[in-house]
Amino acid sequence: REFGHATQFKDGKARILKSIDAQGAECEEAQQWVKKRYSTIEIDCTPEYAQHEADTGNLVQKPSGTLFVNGAWPKKVKGGEITERQRYLQRLTAEKEYFKEVPVICDIAHNSIAQNNTLDLYEQYFKDGDIFESDDATMKLDTMCVLKDPSEEKRHATSVCWNPDGSGRI
Repeated sequence: REFGHATQFKDGKARILKSIDAQGAECEEAQQWVKKRYSTIEIDCTPEYAQHEADTGNLVQKPSGTLFVNGAWPKKVKGGEITERQRYLQRLTAEKEYFKEVPVICDIAHNSIAQNNTLDLYEQYFKDGDIFESDDATMKLDTMCVLKDPSEEKRHATSVCWNPDGSGRI
């Protein structure tokens, strides 16, 4: 309808594009629409592939680590002097609250570290011939459920989503 105008990708005020008076079925505009009682909608949530590609550039990532040897000490403690650091740590471990707080902090740190662990899919982790031989008796596969696609068109499953409220809904 508005070809040739610049596209706006921002929120704006609501506009009325067309208003149809509710005069009943005798209205000329109301007769052009087909009334349906029920409707069935088939939704396909698979990602679409674009016909064109965009040159977005590559993001180069490099694994790196940091070692904090001397830092994060209170202002009263000189971090460079070993004796002052040892005295401060002895006072800190003597407090009862210290042993309550350390497990809480460790749990938070463990969750953060577990979220940041990633695998490189293309890295070869095993040398040729060093692949782990497993005992077939310990491995098993169970069929939990079979999902049938109601569509007549044959298509592959690309992803399955589930509802956290229960296993009854997908």
